[in-house]
Amino acid sequence: MGTPKKKKSKKKNRTDIKRLLTVLGSAVLIVLVLIALVWFVSRFFHFSLFAGKSDENSAKTGVIYRISSDNVRSMTAFDNGLAVLTNSSVKYLDASGRELESNKHTYSDPVMKVFDKNVFLFDKGSTSYRVEKNTSVYAEQTAPGPILCGAVGKRGNYAFSVNNDAGFQSHIYVYSRNGKKQFEWGSASDYCSALALSDSGGRMAVAVLGTDNAEYYSRLLLFSFRSDTPVFSVDFSDEDIFNVDFVSSRKLAVYTDRGVYLVNGNGVSTPVLEYPSNELRFCDVNACGIRAVATAPYGNDQTPVLTVFNERNKLLYSRHYSGLISQVACGDSYLGVLLDGKIELLNRDNIAVGSVDPGEACSSFVLVNHSLYALTADGISRYNAHFDTQRSEADTLPVKNDETEAATQPPAITTATDGDAIVLPGLSDETTREEDTAAESPDLLPDEGTEDSDDSEGEEPDNEEEAEENLFG
Repeated sequence: MGTPKKKKSKKKNRTDIKRLLTVLGSAVLIVLVLIALVWFVSRFFHFSLFAGKSDENSAKTGVIYRISSDNVRSMTAFDNGLAVLTNSSVKYLDASGRELESNKHTYSDPVMKVFDKNVFLFDKGSTSYRVEKNTSVYAEQTAPGPILCGAVGKRGNYAFSVNNDAGFQSHIYVYSRNGKKQFEWGSASDYCSALALSDSGGRMAVAVLGTDNAEYYSRLLLFSFRSDTPVFSVDFSDEDIFNVDFVSSRKLAVYTDRGVYLVNGNGVSTPVLEYPSNELRFCDVNACGIRAVATAPYGNDQTPVLTVFNERNKLLYSRHYSGLISQVACGDSYLGVLLDGKIELLNRDNIAVGSVDPGEACSSFVLVNHSLYALTADGISRYNAHFDTQRSEADTLPVKNDETEAATQPPAITTATDGDAIVLPGLSDETTREEDTAAESPDLLPDEGTEDSDDSEGEEPDNEEEAEENLFG
């Protein structure tokens, strides 16, 4: 006979179910407590873990990063996002407004120079400066005198000019990306007003101000780091150079209070745009893209003229407006004009491809790739658009900082039609878009050989030691 099977106890089954329900109830309670805790902490410390939520106010402003505009000194493109200089820190934001890093400083008058992922930060009128790379502080140093101006190059090298050092009114130092001194030069009587470093890393342009027989002048000097004797020197009588940059290995763009000039490798200066000193209003230069100058003919701010150049400083077009221009910002392929509270977007072909209304007083804006970042009283808003002559679309981005949990819906971008487009005399559609590879008259640097030898001077070295050998021969 087989052994009879035992029946399971109904009482035991009921006990197991009760235990299971108790465990499930405890788990649900713990989850609810955690959710409540996260909600409380996010409310108390003002940050958000819920990217999809938005409040009515932020949906109107399109703010992706909360910050007081009074606290912002400047903001510029950094990688695919922004570097924001505040009164107490340098903040790095990605394209969606997420804060990648915040590096504090104690400078009273901070100035930030950015090229690619290299940042040179200095305290103007003081001796403190530092270098930041890839959002991190690389080195903090003290200059031998008060810093007047500075620059950072494509290779990560940086330069600055100090006042009253070693008997010089202006003493300029250049350091490689790892902090080794590359070059220095001093002037006993002139004051440095602008600096620029070549992409090759082997040359520097210097603008100085001085007087000669009681006459005021600006002077442009080009240096190769092989010698402290200038390759050439160009005087601009009764003009103030406020910006200079390399448009190629052998050509420089010079911006003064009276005009824009192109200087070739022989030191020959050609005016590209001229205006009286009281008419200049704004100038913005994108080293890899568009440059623009806004002037007010006859001093009338209500009838401004925008003149646009390409990356080789060749004239593209001029555009007349009716209204007050508050800012001009240039990107790689587009530029923006802040006019009577609205930002008009233009391309290289003198076509208004869209406009942005930040919704509140916009103090500044930056173009990064196909995105526009506007700074208002509420913070930084991003308008992400694939610019088109027919329409533009904005995306929805959440606020990403430590001051609010609200997410945002950026305002729509609409096609702009304002502005009277005028092509400059002598510039046909073909010439305004001419290729930079077109034949030009040779501009050979004295004693430097051909352009090929120029470029070989700045060939990318395999290591820093090779770089030092290249620079000093």
